[in-house]
Amino acid sequence: MYIVILEEDIVVANTLSKLNKKLGSKLEEQEFKKVGNNRIVKLTEKDLDFVQDKKRLATIPIKNLYSKDKTHKLILYAILFFNFITFIRIG
Repeated sequence: MYIVILEEDIVVANTLSKLNKKLGSKLEEQEFKKVGNNRIVKLTEKDLDFVQDKKRLATIPIKNLYSKDKTHKLILYAILFFNFITFIRIG
């Protein structure tokens, strides 16, 4: 059981991934203190903002990796257009 103690709330989840989804954060196993079978961490508002920003920063390289570059399509269309023009002139 993973427990996060915030200034105004307590968030509980069975797995770390479910906890990260609830908080919109990227907490790691090392940040928790083990108490019995539970893992507990106490976060201030600044700490919560930091772990949420950590998740956002982790997604940026993935977005850039899969971003679509449309310049090659534009170049292809321009070449096809010029080929069509030359085909009409010759034919």
